[in-house]
Amino acid sequence: MMAAVSHETLAPEAGAKRKYRSPSRLRRREATRQALIDSVLALAARGIFRASAAEIAQAAGVDRRAITTHFGAVELLYRVVARERGASAAVLLPFRPADPADRDRAVWAVLVGRPRGLS
Repeated sequence: MMAAVSHETLAPEAGAKRKYRSPSRLRRREATRQALIDSVLALAARGIFRASAAEIAQAAGVDRRAITTHFGAVELLYRVVARERGASAAVLLPFRPADPADRDRAVWAVLVGRPRGLS
């Protein structure tokens, strides 16, 4: 009879992080992350501001779980879009914020549907 193999057997240091990440894996990871961000902007350009995880993933050509892996939740993906691509996302808004300092907050409010702090 074969002994059961557990997570502890394979990785005795529970919670130990991988020390080496290959450059190609890092490039793929960043490409997936950018594809998800780009798909949010592409959907917003088509007038779909509150896209579901499935719609975003399909537009990016990745699995829906990639959103959770890279961002944790769709709302957090929207927060990253507001912070990293606020200027390009603001152009797609159905209105212009009166104060340019409120641009990221306005993008966040339109994408998520409710204003929240961006901290």
